[in-house]
Amino acid sequence: MKQIRSIAILVCVVSSLAVAQTRPDNRTEQDIRRINSQVAEAGLHGDKATAERLIANDYIYTGMDGSTRTKAQIIKDMQPLPANVKYSSRLEDVVIRDFGGTAVMSYRMVEDVEVNGQRNSSQYRSTDVFMRRRGTWQLIATHTAMIPANSKPK
Repeated sequence: MKQIRSIAILVCVVSSLAVAQTRPDNRTEQDIRRINSQVAEAGLHGDKATAERLIANDYIYTGMDGSTRTKAQIIKDMQPLPANVKYSSRLEDVVIRDFGGTAVMSYRMVEDVEVNGQRNSSQYRSTDVFMRRRGTWQLIATHTAMIPANSKPK
């Protein structure tokens, strides 16, 4: 169970693989969706170099229990998903707001994790904040909250 929790935290940190299929309206939205996807891929594959490049040095992650983690802590713990783990996810209700040099992406993530035949489905609400630095976007903050299993999406 600890392994599933660690995987869930890592996946929440790096968001998800599947971004909603709507066509982006502008360049910022395209960039934010691309970076979100690349950070997610890096987390799932243990690609520390990509995460190092796309996540700001002063990044802060706030988890479901209120705890916080830094970029250094997250990258230190990054590992590829074990062979016995099957993972899939999708993002729904994606909203990206561009405030010039800052962009905010909020979404509902639906994920399915199977470890040694044991399946677990979860839903989360997440908000990612990106900042343009030296001409490129970086992820600077994430906050994730679990949606209780018995609640309906809003």
